[in-house]
Amino acid sequence: MATKINARILDPKVAEGTARAVPTKRMGDTQDMAGPCLFLSSRAGSWITGVTIAVGGGIAFGVAN
Repeated sequence: MATKINARILDPKVAEGTARAVPTKRMGDTQDMAGPCLFLSSRAGSWITGVTIAVGGGIAFGVAN
């Protein structure tokens, strides 16, 4: 996840490698989190409890090719 905080410390080459490993071929950013957050905090998501919603561009942590 590309944020202002980790942009200062994340090596650009590491970020490129990470992006290549993600099926969407890019690092996520804070805007990618906005939709799920809005959904879960809205009436539409009010019946959802006790579940993990993976927002990761299609990659499971620790699983890359």
